[in-house]
Amino acid sequence: MVGQGMRGRDRAPVAVKDIMIKDPITVTPQTPTLDAIEQMREHRVGSLPVVERGRLVGIITERDYLRFITVKGRTARDTPVREIMCRQVIFLTPDATVDEAMSIMTEKRIRHLPVMEDGVLLGHMDRQLLSGIDRDNWDSTRVGDVFVGL
Repeated sequence: MVGQGMRGRDRAPVAVKDIMIKDPITVTPQTPTLDAIEQMREHRVGSLPVVERGRLVGIITERDYLRFITVKGRTARDTPVREIMCRQVIFLTPDATVDEAMSIMTEKRIRHLPVMEDGVLLGHMDRQLLSGIDRDNWDSTRVGDVFVGL
């Protein structure tokens, strides 16, 4: 029987490294929130890793913007990312499976996960990427079809 996240009968699970967004756009803690939101819109993503001196120090999401800027009446132009970013970042390794990614997202009630190895940010995953995949009939040659527009 084929389980979710498998590439067909008796095939290995789909690894995050096969479908992650590689070399994600990042911002720094000093970046104005407005600039971060404009980057998200331009690149059609819902979050950005926050990097300082080559190290992941947080993540900013559209939800952070809504909760800490819009609802609280602050201005995105005058608020640096560091004031609203999440500092406790949960991340995946490249060899994690799609099923593991979905489990973490469901359990932690999050939508975005950086992909890291040995302290280096390699990529990014989000729930939208995972929802568009037929994990039982995975074909790595179709990655471009799955991620059109990102």
